[in-house]
Order: sequence, then C-alpha cells, then structure tokens
Amino acid sequence: MRQRPHPVVPLKYTKVVFEGLIPIYNAAISVLELYERVTRKLEAAFVEIEARAPRPSPVEIKSMVAFRYDQPGLKAALIQRLARVISGLHAARILLAAGYAQEVGAIQRMIDEFDQDIWFLSYPILQDVRSDLHGRFLDEMFREDFPDPTNPTLESIPDSNPIPRKKIRAAIQNWSPIEKDPSSRILESKVVSNSYGGFVHGRSARIMEMYFGARPRFHLSGMKGSQAVDNHTKDLWNQVFRGCINAQLVALALRLPDIATALAKVRRDFELESGGQPRFE
Repeated sequence: MRQRPHPVVPLKYTKVVFEGLIPIYNAAISVLELYERVTRKLEAAFVEIEARAPRPSPVEIKSMVAFRYDQPGLKAALIQRLARVISGLHAARILLAAGYAQEVGAIQRMIDEFDQDIWFLSYPILQDVRSDLHGRFLDEMFREDFPDPTNPTLESIPDSNPIPRKKIRAAIQNWSPIEKDPSSRILESKVVSNSYGGFVHGRSARIMEMYFGARPRFHLSGMKGSQAVDNHTKDLWNQVFRGCINAQLVALALRLPDIATALAKVRRDFELESGGQPRFE
C-alpha cells in the first residue's frame, strides 16, 4: 500500500526568485516534495554504494550486539558521513513540514560539517594527499565512547580531541582546484557555519525568531507559515544540492564510477526542476 506523503509547505509559502534560470516548478508539487524525491534518490544510491563496499561486522558490547567496521579507515568514514547527510536531509524536511525552523537550523549546521568532512576525507583517495590530520580525524571518529563498557568510570573515559574545524576548512581550501583566494573561501565557510551555530548554541537572536504574531508569543509547537520556515525551506536547497555532490564524491572515492555518473544526473535534474538556487528577497 502506498504511504501517504508527509504534510508539506505549499509552494505559495516558498516562492523564490531565480537568477539566470527559468523556474520550472511543477505547480502540483511543493518544494519539500521535490526535496524528498531527490533525497530518496540519494538514499537509493547509498544502498548501492554500501552493497559494494566492506560491511560492518557484529560484535558483542556489554552483552548486546552492535556493529563495527573491521577496517575503520577513510572509506568506512565516508560511508558513515554520507549516511548522516542523507538522514539529516530527511529529518530537516519533516521538521520543516511541521514548522520547526529552529531545529532545522541545528540540523543544517550538522549537515554543513558532514559536508566538509566528506570533502576532507575524499581528497586523500582522489588526489593522494593524505596528511597527519586524516590520521587524527579517523582516530577521533572511531574512538569508542567507553573503551570498557562494562566499567564506565570517569578514569576510563578518554578525553575528546577533535580536530579544530578551522583546520579542516583550511585543508579543504588548500586542496581545492577552484581558483580563489583561500582566505576568502575560508571566511565564507566560517560565516555559513556561524550562521547555523546560533541554533545549536541557543543564541538569543535566533531564539527570538520564535517570538512573533498578532499577539506576540513564543511558538513552541512549530512556526508554520512564518518567515523563518520560508527562509529555511529556501535555504535547504543548498544542503540538498551539496548532498548530491557529497554522494557523488563518495562514489568516486570508492571507485564506483557508474554510481557517480548517475548521481551527477540526479544533481543536474534537481537544478533544472528547482530552477536553480533560490535568492532571498
């Protein structure tokens, strides 16, 4: 039986202005339905990628079965990061349909960092430029929260030592073939991250976006029809578009050119059907 689609924000609430491209939205569908369709294609591609890559094995942890990769390296890390990108796109779309713009902002921040991680992790394979940073990244990513889950004492919990995000951004920009001043590209990336960071860290200016209406109040059960939902619906275009690129990068890194080619078409079709990147009015 065909499942009923999630409620979506009508197209009239997500009207966008396009630069240099003709908008060819199907009036019968909403922007969120388009996002869902593309994300489903990314999910199908992920299943194909995962099926042709080393799979995790069952292990026993505290009398429970969990799964871990036998070789926790770059390829396993790329697959896991892509899983979070696609899952995050689904979550953001569902939350937008219900009007939860604040929570979507936090998810967009996570997707933004997973996007950076995929670029960072794919370069060593595609361009043979592995550095000590990659070893440190993988050590931190695959570190168990509790090395001895049967005895989780304070002394047994290792200190977290993540690589500063600015170092990952700098590494990506240094390897990027795009001709542009590296400091400008790093600044752009930092501005985007800081914009979403307000939702993660609960900055007042972001929280006050929940406070509006003819009788102003905090909207705690969603903000349907608000400018914030409209803005995030437009902005999610970027994460969906970059999700297509992320999936294509992972396919290329895992030496799956047929899947990468199919994903390039998914990206092109999305650009055509959406009319291109929305511009805020």
